Amino acid sequence: MKYMKVIEDNDIGDNESFIYFLHEEWNFRKDKFIELCESIIEITKYDLSQSNISVIDRHIASRISHIHEYILGILLCESLFYDMKSFPTYEDRLEYVATLNKVVSYYFKGLIINESIEDQLDKNLNTFKSK
Repeated sequence: MKYMKVIEDNDIGDNESFIYFLHEEWNFRKDKFIELCESIIEITKYDLSQSNISVIDRHIASRISHIHEYILGILLCESLFYDMKSFPTYEDRLEYVATLNKVVSYYFKGLIINESIEDQLDKNLNTFKSK
C-alpha cells in the first residue's frame, strides 16, 4: 500500500517525503504536502472498508500524530525558516495548517473527505490572494 509508505517515510523524514524536503532540503513542496494528506485519507478509506470504524491502529495513529505535530511546528514558526525555498506566506501557511488539521481530524473521526485536497487548497489559497 503506497499510502502506508508515504506515512512511514514522512514519520522518519525519509525517501523524498514532505518532511524530508522540509527538513533536509529546506524546500516546501506543495505536491508532497498533498500526497501526504491524500495518503491519510486513503488510510481512512481503507479502515472504513474493513469495517474498522471504531478501531484505529495505534501505530499508524501515532505516526500521523507525530507528522501532524512536526508540520504544525514548522508552519506556525515565523522566523526560523525565512530562507526556505518556496516557503508560503504566513496567511498561506494558515491554510495549509487548516487543511492538515481537517485531514487528521477526519482520520480520527473515521470520516472521508470527498473533495480533492489540491482543488480545495488552491481555491482557499486564491481566496487569500484576491482579498
